Formats: sequence, structure tokens, C-alpha cells
Amino acid sequence: MIRIGVNVKDKASGITGLVTGRYNMFNGCTQWEVQPLPKPGETDIPKGWRIDGFTLEVLDDGIVDMLPPEDTSVKVKIGDRVKDTISLFTGIAVERFTSQNGCVCFLVTARDRVNQDGLPPKVWVDHKALEVTRDTPLAASPTSKTGAPSRVSDASSRVSHRS
Repeated sequence: MIRIGVNVKDKASGITGLVTGRYNMFNGCTQWEVQPLPKPGETDIPKGWRIDGFTLEVLDDGIVDMLPPEDTSVKVKIGDRVKDTISLFTGIAVERFTSQNGCVCFLVTARDRVNQDGLPPKVWVDHKALEVTRDTPLAASPTSKTGAPSRVSDASSRVSHRS
């Protein structure tokens, strides 16, 4: 069973590494953040990959027994309209990220504005800083098994608020 903390190998690409997070998306898809180890003699840590779970093979339990439990106090659901109580940014919670440290963040995408590229702005926000403004989730698409490995988005766009 795939879970945060196990070592995996992607059967499609051959990428191996530690699962450091889980992404649950608005369309019903779940991807796992896989962090490869540096090659012998290298000091730079390679960037992680987001990979669909159905292509992953669990190699061993990795660091599962060292990890804290996942935060169960999360009230926000994917599809909820939310407001960041710190920045006052508002939008729809379209993606949920659970980290190996147990923290849960949501990707919030603005619904009422676009940036200079014509796309809605979006920001990662820790669930503890989010207030649900409409708790009737928008309809999500059924789960699909699509996609291929993709680079993990720039971590600097993920906002984490600690309480």
C-alpha cells in the first residue's frame, strides 16, 4: 500500500525514491510526491516528482514508523470556497497536500480575478489559516488514471502558517 514514508519505484519511468507527500486533486486524481536520493558522490538533492499512484511499486517501509500522524483536525474539503485569514486571499480549495510532517495545505485558486497571464492567481495555504466561506463543495470530476511524472512545483509558492 502506498503511503507517505515508503520507498517506491515508478514502473513507467524507473524513478525511485521516498514518498514525502500526497496530492489530492479536484478532479479526483491522487499523486504522490517522490523524492529521489542524490547519486553517489553528488551533493545536490534532486527535485521531487509528482507521480500517479497506480504506477508506483512499494519497495520497503522506508521511514513510515518515524513519521508523525496526519493532522485529523482538517475541516476544509476540496471544492470549498475559502479565505486565508492572514492574507485575506479568497478562492476555491482545488488541491490538498499532505506532507510527511503531518501538515495539510490547500492550493487555493481565485475565482473572481486573473493575473497578467490571464490565469487565476493561486497560493498554497496551511489549513489552519483557512476559513470556509461556503462549505458546499463544488462538484469534482470522477477519479481518472491519467498523467505521467511531473516536477514538483516550486516550494516557494507553498505558504505555510504555523500556529
